[in-house]
Amino acid sequence: MTDPTDPTGTTGTTGTTGPRRPAPPRARSRQHPAGRPGWTTGLCWRCEAVDRPVAWAGPVQAHGSHAPMYLCGPCDRRLGELVWAYLCRYARDR
Repeated sequence: MTDPTDPTGTTGTTGTTGPRRPAPPRARSRQHPAGRPGWTTGLCWRCEAVDRPVAWAGPVQAHGSHAPMYLCGPCDRRLGELVWAYLCRYARDR
């Protein structure tokens, strides 16, 4: 049986290995190069770059579950542009 509090899914009383979960960004906080707080080093969920400064962008829902989404600076800006374009286009229809 796997310990549900173990993020790696490797502990258990039977010694078997449970499903491996992707590791969250490293716990050690790192300042973004532009000096913005709230950034850490980890994986960007959009471009899949590793060991980049990333920030939490919000929860993502897929297959009935939620996960925290982290984005690097360029991907965060691009997501903002896409959201703004959507709002400009479809907000008029409401």
